[in-house]
Amino acid sequence: MMASKRAMLVQPARAWYLPSILADDILKMKPVEIIINCYLDRWMPATKELEHVSGFIDVPGLWTLMVVDVKMGVVYSLDVNRGISPVQERERKMRTILLMLAQIFRLDRNIKSFLNVSPDPTTWGPFVYPNGVPQLLDTHESATWCLFWLQRMGQFNISDLGIMVNPPRVRMKTATAIINSILNQILTFLDEKMKMNWNILLQQCHP
Repeated sequence: MMASKRAMLVQPARAWYLPSILADDILKMKPVEIIINCYLDRWMPATKELEHVSGFIDVPGLWTLMVVDVKMGVVYSLDVNRGISPVQERERKMRTILLMLAQIFRLDRNIKSFLNVSPDPTTWGPFVYPNGVPQLLDTHESATWCLFWLQRMGQFNISDLGIMVNPPRVRMKTATAIINSILNQILTFLDEKMKMNWNILLQQCHP
């Protein structure tokens, strides 16, 4: 939601950030009419300049971020578990979601974004696994990495993926960004709490 809110500030829209519940509904084979009625305007606004579509893929306990690069005609899989678990199930889910996206891309409101590439991303070739994505040994980190990347993708750039290779730092930066989001309803309370604790520390240091 944070990423989507930021993307909505740019008009015409250049990026869509799809919620995991949308992926769940697509994978349940719900008709395109239901997907359009439930999700189109809120998560996939009309645009002539779409550049990227990002969405979560979940195979119980293992999260992958799929990024559809509309300008380059490439589908990236940001998968920190690729080196330690089979990818076939996650790729099957991505293809199913891409089939639904192809129908949405072809709508009159979006088709002008696809002057240089086919609106059917299943024809673009194999999934690309960027070298900058770390291969973690702890599968529980996968969701945190996906959230971390979403916060950095005002403009998707694969050269940025490997900047943070230390899981504890990734967790801290991700948590800090979420806490400081304008969507965090208790942000004011946290600010006041931090100020109070900081004043206590200062008094202890300078009695």
